[in-house]
Amino acid sequence: MAATTEKAIRDLLVTLIEALTPASGSQVPFLAYRQDGDFRPWAEQNKGASLRRFQIVYDTTEPAGVSNVTEEMRWVTMVIRVAYPNDFGGRFGSENDRSRDDVMAEDQHSIEGAVGLRGYSNLAGVACFNKTGSGPPEKEPGDSVEFLTFRNLYLFTRSFS
Repeated sequence: MAATTEKAIRDLLVTLIEALTPASGSQVPFLAYRQDGDFRPWAEQNKGASLRRFQIVYDTTEPAGVSNVTEEMRWVTMVIRVAYPNDFGGRFGSENDRSRDDVMAEDQHSIEGAVGLRGYSNLAGVACFNKTGSGPPEKEPGDSVEFLTFRNLYLFTRSFS
């Protein structure tokens, strides 16, 4: 693996997710929220614009226990959070919550294929996805938006220079 940084991994994940074509409603693409801070309050206040808006932040970085004088192996947890408004307005079906859940499941499958275990080839040479340390995606309920949250653990090499 070539030496890299948490920022470079995050930026690669953003590029990979924004490149996805959603299975349903492809007219609403994945779009990264690029402001500082937690984007959940923004999504709650702007539910009409929040569909498939996502944010990636690195939560923790931990040494992996392998180091020499020029580089070290480290673990980083990337939190990927995607917004889906609760008032789906019949966009993808007549059953609001169930239709939203169906779209979330389709998008989950696509995201896992891009940046999860099945996305290994997209990350080759940069980082290794760790399924054991990542855990399953979770739904986070909000007042007007539900979030699909991934906590993905990646192993990478960081240079000391």
